[in-house]
Amino acid sequence: MHDRRSKLRPKRAWKRYALWVAAGFVAICIVGNIAMWLAYRGKVLPNVSLGAASVGSMSYKDLDQKVDMSKLLPSQVVLTKDAQTHTLSPQQAGITVNWQHAKERLERQRSWLPLINLFTSRTVPVELTIDDQQFATAQSGVAAIFVKAAQPERIVFSGQNFEIATSQPGYTLDETVFKQNLLAAVEAGQTTLAVPTQVAEPPASQANLAAELQALRKKVTVQITFTLNGQTIQPSAADIGGWFVASGQTMVFSADKAKAYITGINAAIFNKGNAASAASYAFDKLVATNVVLSTTQAPAKYTYCAATKGVDQANLPGFIAKTAAVLGDPRGWNAGGKVAFERVESDCDFSLWLSAPSQMTSFGGVCDNYYSCRSGRNVVINFDRWQGATDPWNASGGNLEDYRVMVTNHEVGHWLGFGHSNCPGAGQPAPVMQQQSINLQGCKFNPWPTTTELSNLKQTKGIAGLQVREEYIAAGGSSCCCAHCAG
Repeated sequence: MHDRRSKLRPKRAWKRYALWVAAGFVAICIVGNIAMWLAYRGKVLPNVSLGAASVGSMSYKDLDQKVDMSKLLPSQVVLTKDAQTHTLSPQQAGITVNWQHAKERLERQRSWLPLINLFTSRTVPVELTIDDQQFATAQSGVAAIFVKAAQPERIVFSGQNFEIATSQPGYTLDETVFKQNLLAAVEAGQTTLAVPTQVAEPPASQANLAAELQALRKKVTVQITFTLNGQTIQPSAADIGGWFVASGQTMVFSADKAKAYITGINAAIFNKGNAASAASYAFDKLVATNVVLSTTQAPAKYTYCAATKGVDQANLPGFIAKTAAVLGDPRGWNAGGKVAFERVESDCDFSLWLSAPSQMTSFGGVCDNYYSCRSGRNVVINFDRWQGATDPWNASGGNLEDYRVMVTNHEVGHWLGFGHSNCPGAGQPAPVMQQQSINLQGCKFNPWPTTTELSNLKQTKGIAGLQVREEYIAAGGSSCCCAHCAG
């Protein structure tokens, strides 16, 4: 029994010791807090910030003089969403400090345990005033930045080929939550804020993309060849895919993208627009196309406008693409790059027209309502002939695409100063300046200038036809040297 009591005494002694220590600690806390209350009567407790400004140990009556109002709010808040960032200042959002209310809040939130302020810091939010109109303007700007369009199922270019990408949700700014969070962040002096957003569900697919995908995949296999100063450049499938841009759920050819590629070949290319249009024709018809590129140093550079008269404007893009392919083809009048043609919107050397038959005679000269013609600075293609060629041409087995090549080269040849030619011998290719629309005269139909015609275009002092053409036009010559223009 004696032994048992001796074992309990140390435990009781330890408990009494712990109680004395606890009582002492409480006493110290009470005394310390009382001392802090007395020492900081009329003063802000230490380690306290009002918004973004440190005001610890300042006298309340001195706050007006000592607090830098510009430092109460963060100079800017960095808004973030994924990898996107944007900085916004409180001033831009119409947020300012209500100083009187801010001071009152600081006094109301004085801690009941001031001793804690010696070991921790505390931020008292400021009171804010908001200009609603200015805030709405700022919020609209933020909404325009932090937005991601929902994507339906669509065709994209992966770098090597076209693929179907699955639908993806997007997001928009959650404006109600954003306002609450931004004000809370500014009140507390925070300098960063994660932007709250709402999910935008992708729209339902409106098309079966399988057929469109196959059509696009055929286009990147089309062989496009650019020839510059005798050298050939063949864009790869990856290059060609880069010429297409998103349009709805599919992708479409962009002339601007193609022109950017051509500029990369040589910044001094003169006929990049025509080359891009020729590529457009190649993709539309899925035919290999070779385009001669000419620099601004080419001896002869001609610009032309393209328009319709009495014909639906919907026919103009195809007309432009086809004629661009003809004028850029190395078999044509470009003389291997010495003659360059580029389409422009205005102030052109000549105008290329697709005209309704009823409007043909309005161009004057010997133009009639059946054939195509050249009158003055107008190269006019009859729409009916463009759509169906002529009976003699069709009877000879010529196809419509070749007819369009021939009539373009024929009428542009007149503008270059050439008159009509005759068949040089049975079985030979007809000169492009022969009236093949009427009669082949024993020759074989031929849509391109012959070697003889191209040699006549060249002279020792540059390009033939320059002086002849200028004199011819100045004299008011038409495209024909006979009673009827049959181009």
